[in-house]
Amino acid sequence: MTTASIALRPEALTASLEEPVTPHRLQARLVQRIFSGAMGTCILDWQGQILKLTAPDRALAALPETGGPLVWLSWPEGAALPLRDPR
Repeated sequence: MTTASIALRPEALTASLEEPVTPHRLQARLVQRIFSGAMGTCILDWQGQILKLTAPDRALAALPETGGPLVWLSWPEGAALPLRDPR
């Protein structure tokens, strides 16, 4: 099996409770949702890795504040930047 590492800017991610149709997606556990005025931040756990999503508060309104539900994250084509293997 081949694996690759990618980098995504937090604002490039979209979160939803429904599975997106895009092939660029993963499912992570919501750890915490933080409100900061018009913007919000979600801290998520994906396979032991901590992910951070930043979005307008209205885009996160359907997500619970905490409780650990599984959330779908998706991103647009071209948003992922491949990381080189340091070996």
